[in-house]
Amino acid sequence: MYNILIFYPVFAQVTLTFVLLYATGRVRLASIRHGEVEVKDIAMGQNAWPERATRFANTYNNQFQLPVLFYTVTIYAQLNDAVDGVLIVLAWGFVATRLVYSWIYVTANNVQQRFIAFVAGFAALVAMWGYLGFTLLTAGG
Repeated sequence: MYNILIFYPVFAQVTLTFVLLYATGRVRLASIRHGEVEVKDIAMGQNAWPERATRFANTYNNQFQLPVLFYTVTIYAQLNDAVDGVLIVLAWGFVATRLVYSWIYVTANNVQQRFIAFVAGFAALVAMWGYLGFTLLTAGG
């Protein structure tokens, strides 16, 4: 029963990634339209984008760092029939921290707040892996 429930937070994390990709595209196109950057200046690199476009792009790119370990632990738990309420709560906790982290990054970009959100997500992820490891090692099968 719980196995399918782990995919709801996974789906939420994937949705966040797609939303950030879409938003990055919109912000970049707006930057070009408003003359903040010229295509020739960004054709061979990322350095010329205005700050706002860079924040969105960085936030999108960050979804391929810690979340990779999140996807891995959820799939591994599902494949080993080890999904339970604890893992689901931790998974939602991780996704919540990614939402907060992303919101902070694309708005105020307060580095201290962003770091706190990152550490909280990291802690949730470590807890997921630790809990899964403990569950599998003590299952005796």
